[in-house]
Amino acid sequence: MGAALARAALDEARTANLRVLATCPFIAGWIARHPEYQDLLYQSRSRVSD
Repeated sequence: MGAALARAALDEARTANLRVLATCPFIAGWIARHPEYQDLLYQSRSRVSD
């Protein structure tokens, strides 16, 4: 059930041209096991440092 929900949510994000910040351990692990979804991961582009 979780895999079906993860796939549906990520497919919706892709359709909406959104990026995903995977804070949920299940979603983060699922994406790690499915490299075809890794392009959806949010990548911080900020070069600001403390």
